[in-house]
Amino acid sequence: MWRKRPKIREDAWQTLLLLQKINMTDWNVEAKAILKAELARKDIGYKKLSQLLAQIGVDETPSAITNKMSRGSFTFVFFLQCMKAIGRTHVQVDLKDL
Repeated sequence: MWRKRPKIREDAWQTLLLLQKINMTDWNVEAKAILKAELARKDIGYKKLSQLLAQIGVDETPSAITNKMSRGSFTFVFFLQCMKAIGRTHVQVDLKDL
């Protein structure tokens, strides 16, 4: 059985949705920053990353990678594929300040 939405003013719902979006955006920004830092450490651009991904059987064009990076909303699978493609066997992420 479906639950009815609690009776909250519509502007309160809009505020809640905005806060959720802001929170998600922060995580997207962090994910993008981590991946960009790893690429920078290896001096790898999106074109080269596309070629490296192809070598492990992942078909991503440089423009598709650019789109994912600009949004910052890529999957963890894509992140792992990138790490494998650039030869990173270990990645340490500090989450204490997030």
